[in-house]
Amino acid sequence: MDRWNIWERSGDIIDTSKLIGKIVKHVTYGSGKIAAINDKYIQIIFDRGESKRFQFPQVFVSYLKIEDTSLMSEILMEEQKRMTVSEEILDKK
Repeated sequence: MDRWNIWERSGDIIDTSKLIGKIVKHVTYGSGKIAAINDKYIQIIFDRGESKRFQFPQVFVSYLKIEDTSLMSEILMEEQKRMTVSEEILDKK
């Protein structure tokens, strides 16, 4: 295990493949679909045709919501775990 990989250290990792194609809503850009995702970024193609890339999963905390409420809950729980691990790492320095 890579001690600096916060997702790996936080335990369960979201299966990002199940997010592709899901409908989301951004507070500024409106509705769109998840086009691509990796461990750091998520790309959304919005209904107006523009494509935007955001930090994943941080964007879900304040700016982006996914229609699938169970997936939204899973993302937020994983982000909370990631933040806890980050704080633990910083506390040990």
